[in-house]
Amino acid sequence: MTKRPLTPEFILPAVNQEAPFILPTPKDGLQSGHNLAVYGTVPLNSSIFSISFDNGRFNHDLTIPLKLVINVHDGYTEMNSFSKDKWFEPIRVPGLFPFIPDCAFLIEVEILPIVYKISINGHIMATYDHKLSPGIVKQISIDGKVVLNRVLLQQPSSSNTMKIFNVKLPIRKAISGLVQPGTLVYVEGIASGRTLSLSLEEDKNSVKTVPFRIIIDNLQRIIVIRYYNNGMWSTTDRRKSPIQIDNSFKIYIRITEDYNLISINDTHVVSHRHRLPMQLADTLSLDGDFTEIYKVHMFTPPLPGPYQSVEVVNNPHLPVDYNIINELKPGRSILVNGVINNDAVRCLFSVQTDESLYVCDIAYRLVVKFGAGVMEQSCRINGTYSRPTLVNHQPLVRGHQFQMEIFLETDGYLCCIAGNKLPRFPFLVQPYDNANWLHINGDLRVLEIRVR
Repeated sequence: MTKRPLTPEFILPAVNQEAPFILPTPKDGLQSGHNLAVYGTVPLNSSIFSISFDNGRFNHDLTIPLKLVINVHDGYTEMNSFSKDKWFEPIRVPGLFPFIPDCAFLIEVEILPIVYKISINGHIMATYDHKLSPGIVKQISIDGKVVLNRVLLQQPSSSNTMKIFNVKLPIRKAISGLVQPGTLVYVEGIASGRTLSLSLEEDKNSVKTVPFRIIIDNLQRIIVIRYYNNGMWSTTDRRKSPIQIDNSFKIYIRITEDYNLISINDTHVVSHRHRLPMQLADTLSLDGDFTEIYKVHMFTPPLPGPYQSVEVVNNPHLPVDYNIINELKPGRSILVNGVINNDAVRCLFSVQTDESLYVCDIAYRLVVKFGAGVMEQSCRINGTYSRPTLVNHQPLVRGHQFQMEIFLETDGYLCCIAGNKLPRFPFLVQPYDNANWLHINGDLRVLEIRVR
């Protein structure tokens, strides 16, 4: 098949377009600040696909400063370079393999002064040193068994703040840059009508996509959260609304790597897991019959550098006692990937003030008891444990892999395991940022820890 050339900012006109494709780069090649985003789907019959940054010379003098190989069959991602008819030593991307057949993915490669930063599905996975200059790259080639939905080559976004006052509905405003972890949306007004809807949606593509929509229904006193893809709305996630008719309200939406965290009137309402990549959204839309909307603010942060506020530990030995380098504060989280032993009896996870388990205060303690099928959340202050909060639902399974993330909210810790949210545990150890040690022990194997 002949490769079809793309242009920067090209959006594929239809779904299920398969590789190979070529994306030409600017005349001067790639420079620090360029960012590649590849939205796609792994076909059921896929075994391997690749993304190459090359100089476009296939007959002689081929040079590849960076090649990403995604081996779906064997479950690994590899980085390498090619020059003077020889490959360099390949480097495998650490952590769990994130590509699943028949599932969507997002690969991002940001060019920084001395490294490439590789992110997959919004998670920073690895950096790769410039072994050859990115300036010689003339095209980006995508080959193998993969379906491409959208390919973008652009400058990374800078900090952007959208501020609108005394809003008359409906409104639609273009979002500068990418919606990414750290993005904030704030709406303030009076609930003077029946409904208000807020959407983060894609407006560039002929096939409309809405990664996130929240609807305030004053008559039924509910909040409805939905998304729209492939011509269909999702089933609704309904929650009780704390908003009173004709009373003032404040809606605060914070986007993390995996969730939209929604607070209303300074109270957390729901952590809604992303069903579509939030980076698709390029438009903020508000509609409804609320007549008094005082403020609509949206802040999009710059893309982080390769080491900014992200710490990664791979395959640590038990017990884990890890001193978190950067300050733990609201907006950050601790992600743990691992495997539960086949004969597991007990596991312990704690966020504490010191390495020594016996003398420290424990700000957050989660004990998993497999025999009883329960979990307990508690803390310890001055040697005295609080009364544990019992969680009867136990999503961890013996012999199975798991993913757990502890979010620092504005008022406490929120632990999510395999998409199951545990009751929020308040900050009882003060100041909470003194708790910067992570302790893990028990009948499990830890594959990866990410503090972000």
